[in-house]
Amino acid sequence: MSDLPEHFHKNLAAQGFPPSFRLHNSYEFDRVFKTNRYRVSGPEFLVLATENLVNHCRLGMVIGKKTAGPAVQRNRVKRLIRESFRTHCHPMDDTPHLDIVIVARPGVSKKNNEHLTSVLSKCWATLFHKATATAYASTHAST
Repeated sequence: MSDLPEHFHKNLAAQGFPPSFRLHNSYEFDRVFKTNRYRVSGPEFLVLATENLVNHCRLGMVIGKKTAGPAVQRNRVKRLIRESFRTHCHPMDDTPHLDIVIVARPGVSKKNNEHLTSVLSKCWATLFHKATATAYASTHAST
């Protein structure tokens, strides 16, 4: 990898998942669980979200041993979620600024990567559609 051009390494680093895009402590998770305004539910995941005051979306994941099995499978699911989040939640887009918690449901680790990626794409689309529609309605209701 060292024989690659320098700008290639910078692009890889820019596509990462920095700490500012994560929910870190129980207070942040509890806030989403207690005040969630948007919910997307499916057989693989429950997605909860609420608005935040930062200028981008943040992600938290709840993937238990009982629902996703051994660490190898849990880590695979987490990688898929992070990658899907990274590709769908660009800070430069006009996506709403949300704190998002994804809760894995039992059997999620038995699904293949393509299926989970497809499900996550649909979850993001539904979530952002709901959040955008609510934001649009609230701005136009006050006029």
